[in-house]
Amino acid sequence: MKAARVTSILVVLALSAGMANAVLITDYMEYGDTSGDLQQFHTANTANWLLDHWYKNPSTLTNTESYNTSTATSSNVPLATSLVFNVPGYVGNTNGGIAVGNANHTTGYALLRPLASPATGTVWASFLARATDFYSLPGAVGIRAQLCVNFLGGTAIGIAAGLPNPPYTADGLLRPAFRTAGAANGGWGTGNPTPLTNGVNSYLVVGKFVSNASGVNDSMTMWLIDPGADLTGRNVSALDSQNVFTQSVGGLDIWGNSITNFGLLLHSIYGPKDGAYNQFAYLDNLRISVGETLSDDMHVYEVLTGVQIPEPSALLALAGLAMVAFWRR
Repeated sequence: MKAARVTSILVVLALSAGMANAVLITDYMEYGDTSGDLQQFHTANTANWLLDHWYKNPSTLTNTESYNTSTATSSNVPLATSLVFNVPGYVGNTNGGIAVGNANHTTGYALLRPLASPATGTVWASFLARATDFYSLPGAVGIRAQLCVNFLGGTAIGIAAGLPNPPYTADGLLRPAFRTAGAANGGWGTGNPTPLTNGVNSYLVVGKFVSNASGVNDSMTMWLIDPGADLTGRNVSALDSQNVFTQSVGGLDIWGNSITNFGLLLHSIYGPKDGAYNQFAYLDNLRISVGETLSDDMHVYEVLTGVQIPEPSALLALAGLAMVAFWRR
């Protein structure tokens, strides 16, 4: 009995050690049933997050706030309560609420949430984004739903319209948005990609971030998937074959040696607080896959399904300990 008991304890310890290195971090906007400024709410989903809430960083961003909703209307304005993306191979989560951008015509909105431990090596992320009806204003940031890295509003992936920096055209058309701090063209790395369909469509945004991919230089890749895709393979090949936009950048020390936090960069033309309008940017279903020994295909599986895969080292340890248990019996 003692041998079997010790073996069981070792199995649990080995699995725990593996999970500590490979983690799936999620935020499904489960902040209660009250709509309001997102940074005022707290969530019970704290696994591998340092804090139980989003916050603004006063030293780099001002007037930063987003709006969380789990109710159907605000000031008699219809609001989505979750984003739906019915694509083969992708598993959504409609629990909780949704993040909505507030409106400010001079700056974007970003809220930050730090990770419990710095993520080194390769990190993958995915989220759903949607933009309802919009137009651009002269000199306005426009509408945007993006995920940024390490306090860097200039390093972000997602969708946007009316971006003022060249080579974008402030024509009010929704486009993929891929920006890297330090890149050419004022940091905008996308050029002027083909416009997307606003309003009814949710888009899946997938990102790969590699710290110190080449020396101190980092790399970043984005895939944008529309509702007509088939991601049944749940791997990198599926992303490569089904995307409507993809772009990569490397050769720059973009964010340092590790990723310590992610940010929601959200901006609506008219936000929920303005009333009488329906020109919003939405973001939901955030997933972050961390694990230096996971393959890219494993990372993709995690961010598409929301199901964590143990690191290969943990599986090997478990297999070895299972043999020990067998022989000891």
